[in-house]
Amino acid sequence: KSVLDQNYPNLEICVMDAASTDGTVAVLDKYKEHYAYYRSRKDNGTASALNEAIDNSEGDVLCLVNSDDYLEPNTLVQVGEAFIENPDIDMVNVLGRTVKLLKDGSIKVEHECNVEMMDLSGRQVRTLHPNCRFYKRHLFDKYGKFIEERDGKMTLYSDFEFITRLSLYDIKNVTLPIFGYTYLAHEDSLTFNTNKYTKLKQYDENAFYVETLFAEHGDIMDERTKEYLGKKYRKSFCRRVVKNIVDKDTNLARKNAELGVRKWGIAFLLQVIRYWASYHLQLNRLVRKST
Repeated sequence: KSVLDQNYPNLEICVMDAASTDGTVAVLDKYKEHYAYYRSRKDNGTASALNEAIDNSEGDVLCLVNSDDYLEPNTLVQVGEAFIENPDIDMVNVLGRTVKLLKDGSIKVEHECNVEMMDLSGRQVRTLHPNCRFYKRHLFDKYGKFIEERDGKMTLYSDFEFITRLSLYDIKNVTLPIFGYTYLAHEDSLTFNTNKYTKLKQYDENAFYVETLFAEHGDIMDERTKEYLGKKYRKSFCRRVVKNIVDKDTNLARKNAELGVRKWGIAFLLQVIRYWASYHLQLNRLVRKST
């Protein structure tokens, strides 16, 4: 509804629903006449759905709006004007905020980003916020879309790899100093879920993305980018070992721990132990709170 309320004159809406059973389909059907493309069926995750929407759209500029999130009023008009005023740019960014719906129905602002954080120039990712970015179609044609699978399983957090990949190619982008997109944080959200094991899965997947970035784009990385991704990789790889332990996959835990020690020394093992202890301490606190 927040998209339709933009009153933008040339709008194409592609709706991707994964066979929802919570009443979403009934709501979506009310606006069916406005959709250029619509489907409701089981899919292979968010990345697969986004890629399908991109492939079935025809617009020159694309934006991604997640369920529960919304565009702020007049956002599309201001973004459109920015593209007209800057015809050579690849991307327009807006500011985003994360809000939490409280029990009394009020909204609490959890986080807000600023102009500097959104800038992708200089091959540096300061924040992801893929939904606060409006992409020229040729970015997907030239640099690829979202990674859908890892080891035969659907990915969950491919926006990290996608935004980082774009940043490596010095794409031309401008950021408007307006709050144009709002994320709704809740426990069912992949991004804002606070479940400790979910966070381990996210770090494990991020390690895979860094490996992919180095393998496929390492030749164009500058030293600052390599250092940034290297630090992120070590942090994620430590938690990958912790996840292996939690999964009771002893062989994989041992293999990855040995790889980590060879790469970063014994300090890596100490870091794994610290993360493992922290994970269990947090779990114990949750158990005590629930009892």
